Amino acid sequence: FVLPAVAYEQATHQELSERAAKASVLKETNGVLKDLGLKGLLDTSQTFPNSNGDSRILLDLIKDGANFEDGFDDCESRPRNHFFDPKYDRPLTVFGLNFGEKSPDWALEDKSIVTGQKYSFHYAREYFYNALIRPTEEERNKFFGLTFQTLGHVIHHLHDMAQQQHVRNDVNLSISE
Repeated sequence: FVLPAVAYEQATHQELSERAAKASVLKETNGVLKDLGLKGLLDTSQTFPNSNGDSRILLDLIKDGANFEDGFDDCESRPRNHFFDPKYDRPLTVFGLNFGEKSPDWALEDKSIVTGQKYSFHYAREYFYNALIRPTEEERNKFFGLTFQTLGHVIHHLHDMAQQQHVRNDVNLSISE
């Protein structure tokens, strides 16, 4: 007898991402962030825009990404790409039909570019590079915001891969969404 498993809620993804960021090297005030000219994970005197244009501190950008990853954007349903069945090396599959990309392929884009995806680790690196080289402060701030938000999107997939319904081909979303 098997019951469907329940996935993390968006607030849980935000809290897990916050705890991970606070436990990482990003928490160090004289570490990697300072070397990049950033004031700190929790510093309210330095904010950057998220993809919605809202001004956020670094920690909140990471939390936004973790939250936004379960949202729906204008091109397709992001959550359809949160599944990976390692036994059969496949994405969410229902009646032999795939409903998205495999989660690692979606989150990393290390093998190929996925249409409609703009918050993968591939793009985080691109955003970070642009944050370092762009000529204006406004452009650099935009790309720093996208860098940290995108890290939240990627972290979300780490959470999901620890959830049994995301790795055993259990549908926990509405396919019609």
